[in-house]
Amino acid sequence: MVSKLSLVALVALVALVAADGPFCSTCQKMVDDVKAKHNNNFAGVTADQLLTEMNSECDANFSGFTDSICKKIVKDNDAKLLAALQNGQSSYQWNCPLPLLSTNAFRMLSKLSIIALLAVVFVAVSADDGPFCTACLQIIGAVRQHYKDDFSKVTVGELEGEMDNECDNYTEGFADLMCKKLISESKVQLLDALKAGKNATEVCKAVHILLQLQLSPILRFRIRMVSKLSLVALVALVAVVAADGPFCSLCQKMVNDVKTKYNNDFSSVTAGQLVTSMKGECDSNTSGFEDSICKKIVSDNNDKLLAALKASQSSYQVCQTGNLC
Repeated sequence: MVSKLSLVALVALVALVAADGPFCSTCQKMVDDVKAKHNNNFAGVTADQLLTEMNSECDANFSGFTDSICKKIVKDNDAKLLAALQNGQSSYQWNCPLPLLSTNAFRMLSKLSIIALLAVVFVAVSADDGPFCTACLQIIGAVRQHYKDDFSKVTVGELEGEMDNECDNYTEGFADLMCKKLISESKVQLLDALKAGKNATEVCKAVHILLQLQLSPILRFRIRMVSKLSLVALVALVAVVAADGPFCSLCQKMVNDVKTKYNNDFSSVTAGQLVTSMKGECDSNTSGFEDSICKKIVSDNNDKLLAALKASQSSYQVCQTGNLC
């Protein structure tokens, strides 16, 4: 998994696996579109034909990194999907149901589901406070002090601006982006809670940054979750928890490029030089959110990566050192 980013993504996943998960409803739409195209007759359709059509549906319904994940899931399951369609199963039956702990509460994604769920349960349950819990309490405390606990004349826009500033003070990088996203989504509830005189813990609970989730009547865990942060973190996690997720092969390519650049001689290369080179590789090989994740991983593991390169380890071993394979 991805260094410090892992906990953020893992805890966020808990918020999403309940009910029908982020891809379930979209999957049903995609399958229904393909059914309509074939008049629900798949007798002569091959797995390759279906894969091509489902990839087009991925392009139509997703973009960027989520599009890549969609296509990976389709590719991993194309034969099963075709068999299910030929057997006349509904669009919901193919992708969604995964009974867990004797309930239908959790719906997850293809073969990645078990790995992701086990990871999130173990990490989330062992954490006393989710990644944003402590920061949320600090931010609310600072905002209350700034306004001297009088929010009677504070507007939603003013509160959002002040809380964004506090995000900068108490979080950084990916966490800072998520902090601001949560505030943007919950600013009205935040202001209402503050005007009602609720304390920091109550305010954070009001926007679901603090939330208790009961997994079953027998297994009851207090799990801290991150509001609707959701799809972005889930997609990142799904990619990472898979055996050799999409970052593994990409990481090896990047490391090979850097090895070529330095003629495989890292004896005089500094950590600063390496991180600059690796971030350049991130820019060349990724974009958008994936680029941000790539650079975050490089920054968090730069010293380990350099040590592995100086030890003349293979690209795969270097990426394992950085927890990418």
